[in-house]
Amino acid sequence: MDQIARDESSAPRGAIGPFRGLLWLLVLLAIGLFLWRGPVRAMGPGMSADFALVQGAAVAFWAGENPYDAAVLDEIFRQTGAGERFPQWRGSRDLLYPPTTFLLYAPFGVVDFPAGRIAWLLLNCLSVGVVFESLRRLIGAPLRSDASLLLGAVTLAWAPALTTFAYGQTPLPVLACVCAGHALRSAGRPKTAGVLFGIAAALKPQIGLVFIAYEAFRRRWWTSGVALALLLALIAAATVRLHVAEVDWLTSLRGNVEAFTNGGAGDPTPANPIRHQLLNLHYPLHELIESRAAVQAGVLAIVTALSLWYFVVWVRRREERTELLTLAMACPLSLLLVYHRTYDAVLVLIPVAWGLREALAPVPRVNRRYAIAALVCCAVFLLPSGAILHYAESRQWVPPALAESTAYAFIVRPHVTWALVGLCVALTLALSSTRRATPAVFRREPESAERLTRERG
Repeated sequence: MDQIARDESSAPRGAIGPFRGLLWLLVLLAIGLFLWRGPVRAMGPGMSADFALVQGAAVAFWAGENPYDAAVLDEIFRQTGAGERFPQWRGSRDLLYPPTTFLLYAPFGVVDFPAGRIAWLLLNCLSVGVVFESLRRLIGAPLRSDASLLLGAVTLAWAPALTTFAYGQTPLPVLACVCAGHALRSAGRPKTAGVLFGIAAALKPQIGLVFIAYEAFRRRWWTSGVALALLLALIAAATVRLHVAEVDWLTSLRGNVEAFTNGGAGDPTPANPIRHQLLNLHYPLHELIESRAAVQAGVLAIVTALSLWYFVVWVRRREERTELLTLAMACPLSLLLVYHRTYDAVLVLIPVAWGLREALAPVPRVNRRYAIAALVCCAVFLLPSGAILHYAESRQWVPPALAESTAYAFIVRPHVTWALVGLCVALTLALSSTRRATPAVFRREPESAERLTRERG
């Protein structure tokens, strides 16, 4: 992987040296915030509720029971020590994880909830380290450089990551697989990268599948092929397990999805009282449009337009070898297109890494102002701004006349969603400011050539 650092001539080096002491203080504060709002909070009473739910479903899966039936999970919760408030208190509609998740949760299903929560907490802490180190290598920053220190501080203090700890959610391990996969692929290890992408898709398909599709689009067949083969193998194994146990899981899952998207936590309409936690474009559009079909069409139109704009620019511009700008663009597009909650915004750490590299580089590849604009759009995720705004409204710190206005509901309340749209625009403008290249729809260095280059180097 160190080859990446040697190849990146415009890597950031000491751009804010006079403020280095302040930067180290920022890192120390980030560590304190991370410990307080991350692991310490996750071990509190009533926390890690989503982990308890998935762990219980995994136990049911391996016991031959229906993992999508809340009633079945009640006794399992009592046995594992997860409490009796879940899952019937939440209902079956939150049981939505794919069967492949239960296969990967097998190590956490053989222990009780307290031990499993500690193990999951340690895995998330490891994932934070993997994300930081992988992104550091992708931007080519030395470990003690200003860019690395800033990236480390932001990663530790990132509000969506801290929310992931609190709920016991899956996005951090998924992001770790994605970032490590790209770092390994760039270092000439496509098969290992494919395994990581396959694991990411098995844990959280709406994130992992995006990056498998990207590898296939770039015609990196070893990486995408291994990832897809592993994913299909896990799907087959999980399906066979449920079939052998004669579990009518598909009917239950369909019912849960229907309930989840109609009045549940995944409903982007005003019928959902916690829709402020959503990131996808459906949420703000439903403030103006009631029809679900019309909103879905509008979301597809906007995301398609943003994608085509980037693609048209991409085929005419030079692209650096790690492809970090294009990977950064894939993150907000995927978050806007389908259901995502605030904790899934851990993906935005990829655009943050790219922005820090360009903003601090002595000779940036793009116009620096676009990198700064992208970082400004990302900055809304440094705090749980959506939750803060919702709390302010509940305390009537926001004047009721303003809070009930259409403009406020369409623009201010879903501001994190519009920040993602702004990020797409900033990244596309950044790409347009790079040097022109001979148009080629698929520009890549073949994997075998990558390996040969490194062997000769």
